[in-house]
Amino acid sequence: MSERKWLKQWSVPSESGARPYKVSLDLDGETYVCHCWPFLRERTTCKHIKKVLAGEVPEIGEDLPPEPVIEFWNVREVIPVTGRGGRIVRVKTPFVSFDDTHFTLTVVYDLLKAGVRMTTLRNRYRLPKDLTRVDIEAYIQQNGRKIYGPWEEERGQHVGYEFVR
Repeated sequence: MSERKWLKQWSVPSESGARPYKVSLDLDGETYVCHCWPFLRERTTCKHIKKVLAGEVPEIGEDLPPEPVIEFWNVREVIPVTGRGGRIVRVKTPFVSFDDTHFTLTVVYDLLKAGVRMTTLRNRYRLPKDLTRVDIEAYIQQNGRKIYGPWEEERGQHVGYEFVR
């Protein structure tokens, strides 16, 4: 009987349509290994490992849970809406001005926490391909969350922003 070599493994689809790449988490729980040529050559985090770290790929033998539906509302911040069983089924999401990186990253951070996948967010918010969930979490940890300020009835809009830690 062979000893187990990996704590977890993922099968990451190839972007070119070739066979998938296998990403493995070592028994130490910290070291990721990929069988793609860039990783084997340079021993740096490749795009396949980044997809695993972003939660975009289910572990071998598991399925990803259903993704909540993003709905745009006139709200100050992302508001998760739960269905039966307490699972988040949709998220009320504020409109985003793409010229405000901090606010955009706050919305993306909140949507990730609600269970929306990084691939969905990357497409919807035109995020750079090399931006990872870890990068976004570190940014929010350092700078706090930026949400819309209170609603002013006279103006018919939110006024300003607030920073939340």
